[in-house]
Amino acid sequence: MKAQLTTKQSDALNQSGDPLSLVDPGTHRVYVLVDQCVHQQTMDALQRQRDEDEAAIRQGLDDMHTGRGISLDESRARTSDALARMSQ
Repeated sequence: MKAQLTTKQSDALNQSGDPLSLVDPGTHRVYVLVDQCVHQQTMDALQRQRDEDEAAIRQGLDDMHTGRGISLDESRARTSDALARMSQ
């Protein structure tokens, strides 16, 4: 469904250049009106980030299952040592 902007909404959007907040009078929910191109770029960036996060998680699980990595205790000890050296 595509709704038409009212003249008042269009004027407000074109005057500021910023996204336009619209309030649903029935629910009082606030919606943000942005250009479709900006929305698509944002969604694409979000998907890329999700893909990168998923790949990093898969790599971490693979490292864990194959024995690459260190225990939490070893990590804490190394971190404490590094912090102690930095404070000297």
